[in-house]
Amino acid sequence: MLSFLKAKPTVFVVGCPRSGTTLLQSLLAAHPKIMSFPETKYFIFLQPHREPRRKKYKIVSRQLYPVLEAFLIEDLNRPEMARRLPKVGLIGWYTRVFFGLLHDLAWESQKSVIVEKTPEHIDHLDEIERYVPNAKVIHIIRNGPEVAASMYEVSRQYPKWWKGASSLDYCVDRWIETAQRSLTYSQKENHYLVRYEDLVCDPEAVLVPLCEFLGVPFDPSMLTNYQTTSASLLRDREKWKHKVSQAIQPQKSDRFDRVFDDDQKQYVFDRIAEAGLSHLYIDLPSSPPSHADT
Repeated sequence: MLSFLKAKPTVFVVGCPRSGTTLLQSLLAAHPKIMSFPETKYFIFLQPHREPRRKKYKIVSRQLYPVLEAFLIEDLNRPEMARRLPKVGLIGWYTRVFFGLLHDLAWESQKSVIVEKTPEHIDHLDEIERYVPNAKVIHIIRNGPEVAASMYEVSRQYPKWWKGASSLDYCVDRWIETAQRSLTYSQKENHYLVRYEDLVCDPEAVLVPLCEFLGVPFDPSMLTNYQTTSASLLRDREKWKHKVSQAIQPQKSDRFDRVFDDDQKQYVFDRIAEAGLSHLYIDLPSSPPSHADT
């Protein structure tokens, strides 16, 4: 298991929430040699920040095992895999064991690459590189004002799953910090940057070089099967993601104008300009479609 993990790439898709991570994941998962899963949130729960003894000895958090057990049993319907999962262990060893299990699942299905998509893993890139051998990371960046409006709106529609309604400052801050992190890390050879607007305007033009980065040939079925594939990647409660199953049709969205008033819109533009990131949304060929806000 662990030798297989070292030999095959483990791919992580990261970015700001509402930036198209699920759309990109679905397109990749439609490839006949790629396997993907619902979000594991592995690195969010890995570190024992509030457990001094575990932190001292670099033992995984007590929160991690229940999260992964539920993932394997409830999301993947693989209780026998859950029985192979240790309840405790050193962080590095435990990480290799868990992702080794995912590679075993891929091997069963004759897949050679696994893709793990948890947007918040963008906050854990150093840990990914430290603990996952042969990791590759795909970053996706989307028009900042649109992302801020989408986060602001969906957190009010589904506050239970978004830890309450997000403030305007939080939405803008989150996009800025993730965009800056993606731009920095994308300079590394095992990281790859995708622009959401490019993906929806010409998916094949984006996917061909991306597949080369992953070590698999582009397959046209990615463009036709992703809508079906996406169903296996979503949990029932994640209703804000389900529009990803619709066809990719770039069209102008009115969300930014609809969600924010003039003062709020100017505030968003000013904050992004102050961060030196205006070039990420000025002169886009079109505003992103509303269906793939995931």
